[in-house]
Amino acid sequence: SDLNPRLAMGIGADGFVAGASESAGFGIVGTVSHNGIRVIAALSGLASDRERSEEARKLLDWGSRSFQKTEIFAKDEVVGEAQVFGGAKSGVALKAKGPVDIFLPIANRDKLT
Repeated sequence: SDLNPRLAMGIGADGFVAGASESAGFGIVGTVSHNGIRVIAALSGLASDRERSEEARKLLDWGSRSFQKTEIFAKDEVVGEAQVFGGAKSGVALKAKGPVDIFLPIANRDKLT
């Protein structure tokens, strides 16, 4: 693998591997953790080492700054019901074993439902 130290500078990348081949061009898989969010990016088919570094930096930076962790269900919150056939009750509550989080875009959150 061809590690590129320029990638880690400025964005806090904590893991990456980079390489190049005639058929696939320059490629990279990189990871960064920011505010509790782990972002993994994989890029291939880039024309140069410089383009690989720049595009990976932009993608990892965008991914780590553009989303916010949002809890949609709290621990033990009822999230649905399962039907029971032949039981004492016709259904049982389905509860979240722990908090359930999703990552939502920070921009245009008011348009999400």
